[in-house]
Amino acid sequence: MLTEAAAAMSQNIVLLSAFLSDQSELGLALTVESCLQVNLVYQQVVQEALEKLETLLRQNEKQQKEVVSQLSGPIKEPHREPCPTSSYQIPINMFLGRFLKPYFKDKLTGLGPPANQESKEKSSRMTGCLDNKKVKRWESWQKTLLIHSVSRDGLRRQIQPKLSKVDYLSQKLLSACGSEKQQLREQIDGLEREIELLREKKEGELIGDRYEDLDWQKISNIDFEGTRDAEDLRCFWQNFLHPSINKSGWSQEEVDTLKQLSRKYEERHWETIAAELGTGRTGFMCLQTYQRFASDSLKRCSWTTAEDTLLKELVEKMRIGNFIPYTQMSYFMEGRDPAQLIYRWNNVLDPRLRKGPWTPEEDQLLLRAVSRYGEKDWWKIRMEVPGRHDGACRDRYFESLKAETRKGAFDKQETESLRKLVEKHGVGRWAKIAAEIPHRTDAQCLREWRKLNRIPSVSH
Repeated sequence: MLTEAAAAMSQNIVLLSAFLSDQSELGLALTVESCLQVNLVYQQVVQEALEKLETLLRQNEKQQKEVVSQLSGPIKEPHREPCPTSSYQIPINMFLGRFLKPYFKDKLTGLGPPANQESKEKSSRMTGCLDNKKVKRWESWQKTLLIHSVSRDGLRRQIQPKLSKVDYLSQKLLSACGSEKQQLREQIDGLEREIELLREKKEGELIGDRYEDLDWQKISNIDFEGTRDAEDLRCFWQNFLHPSINKSGWSQEEVDTLKQLSRKYEERHWETIAAELGTGRTGFMCLQTYQRFASDSLKRCSWTTAEDTLLKELVEKMRIGNFIPYTQMSYFMEGRDPAQLIYRWNNVLDPRLRKGPWTPEEDQLLLRAVSRYGEKDWWKIRMEVPGRHDGACRDRYFESLKAETRKGAFDKQETESLRKLVEKHGVGRWAKIAAEIPHRTDAQCLREWRKLNRIPSVSH
């Protein structure tokens, strides 16, 4: 709006300038009286523009106050006369700014507390959560590329000093003579042999310490062509991909030890916990595993009737058409995150869900949707099959409709393979297990494992 006012003023000035040029072209004399008249017109144009700007500034200030009021509550202004108190006042916790970072703010400035030593360490090593970043899933080729990039950067760091020394000795060789020249040549030959040996090293031998300071910006710009942020590369390397990090599945003994250590350190100091655990895990991995499997209070698995009722009420009151604000709803359900609400509503509580046997018409809809979207986008596929959630569509397709899927009971060889793979990957890694048993799905492997470990009933 302000730019529009400025543009209007400049347009008026251009018109006046054109008016003066027209006068001069027509041969009219620029007397004192005519100049004064033009000056008065200029003053009037400027005055109108200033009044318009003041109006726009007042509107802008009003809009700013409205935004601040929505974020932090109404601004208290002194009144000469006491205003009548309303029977209802919005609690401060209901304003949007209550849920935004920093969570602990100064009332006057709105700024959070300064970072302490632990926060600085987390920021430098990224042992905590990734804030304010939308994390992209890492593809296998990106992991391979990162390993190659780090090894090349390690090779460059080892070779560069030697190459610089070779250049220096080569320059010195030009002005040397006699025995000194022979010594310089021997030194250069020795350095070139060392450089050649370094180039013959394997990738794993070139990778240094986990926290070695690499040129992450160069790796981001050149190797990844800007598709990955330098900080993202560093964090992923130091917290997951470095060869010293144990990436195998967690054993039950590890999880039990993690529980004890987390109680010992009061669910803090995760780098210390990882070091004391001694199984090659990072502090971030310990925190992540604790939150997912070991915490008794962070996430609850089973849903109560009261929670189901509250979730239904929240959906009814807060949904806007087909959009359901799960993040905002989670503020009213203690101990539940948005992902849990999404799963519970879409797979259990939504009244539009259909249960029971599939009809031939539903099977046809499902096959058409799979041919259109492929065998991965089950969230889109469920939209084409009314009343069925994504998990039901996936299970129906892989277990009943896909031609390659083997049906019926497991034979002896498949059962033996299942036992070995569960021992190799651990219970719960059904997708990995199913990938190594031809024509069997993860759900089939899970059911067969439960059947094998079912306690037989004893008849009296």
